[in-house]
Amino acid sequence: AAAPEVVARMETVIRETIAAPPRIPAGLHGLRTRHAGRNLFIEFVLTVDGSTTVDASHALCDRIEAALVAAVDGAQVTI
Repeated sequence: AAAPEVVARMETVIRETIAAPPRIPAGLHGLRTRHAGRNLFIEFVLTVDGSTTVDASHALCDRIEAALVAAVDGAQVTI
């Protein structure tokens, strides 16, 4: 598992990305991490409002993934 300060940084990155425009009502839970060599695997569940389109949901996932990869060395993200 990642160090507590790294997990806290990941949570901040995810929450800031969710809050950034275009704003989509969403939340996260079940954040888990594990190391394998130089890779840090990050997994979590993203919940979105039922009125959110699939395209908008996928766009949000893409933005979150890009933000995590930029913030955490070796990040491999599964949402």
